[in-house]
Amino acid sequence: MRARTQRELVLLYLPDTGADDFAGAPLPRLLQSLRINCRQLTADDFGRTVAQVFTGAPGVAVTGDDAVPPAAPLMLMQGLERPRMDKLLQAMREHDLQVDLKAVVTPQNQRWPLCRLAGEIGREHQLMNAYFALQGRYKALRAVSPQPESWTEPLARAETLLNTRPPEDGAEAHTRLLQQMADELASLQAGL
Repeated sequence: MRARTQRELVLLYLPDTGADDFAGAPLPRLLQSLRINCRQLTADDFGRTVAQVFTGAPGVAVTGDDAVPPAAPLMLMQGLERPRMDKLLQAMREHDLQVDLKAVVTPQNQRWPLCRLAGEIGREHQLMNAYFALQGRYKALRAVSPQPESWTEPLARAETLLNTRPPEDGAEAHTRLLQQMADELASLQAGL
C-alpha cells in the first residue's frame, strides 16, 4: 500500500451553517466517519488564496465585490487519492448530501484567490447543467417518431451546439446559448 504523500483535508463552506453548528452538520459528520480531516471556510476566507486557506498562512486579501462567497455550499478537497475521493462521493450520494460546487486543489488553482476559484466552479456548474438539460431535451425529441418536419432545423442546431466546445473566454455566452436552445426544444416538446 502506498503511503499518502499529502494530508487529506476537505474545506467546506456551508452558508447556512454557523460555526457552532458546523461539527454537527451532516457533511462534516460524514467526513469524520470516513476519517477525513475537515475545516469550515468562512466568508473572510474568500479574499485569500486557496493555498493560504489550506495552510492557514496569512496573506494579502482580495477585497471588495470580488471577495464575495458563493450562495451555494462549496467543497474543496486536497490530498485525497482517487479511491478515497470516490468513496467520499459515493457516501455523499448514499446520504443524499449534495454539494454542487466541488473542486480538487491543484498546483494551478492553489495560487488563485478562493473567490476566483468559487466563481470558476460556479460557471462550470452552470455550463454543465445547461449542457445536460439540452442533451436531455434533444434525446427526448429524437426518440419521437415520426418527427414533424418543423423539428429538423432546431434539432440540427441543437446537435451542433452539443458538439461544440465552449471557447475559453466565452463559457457564459455558451451557457446562455445552451439554455436558449433547451428552451426552444422544450417548446417543441410542449407542442406534442
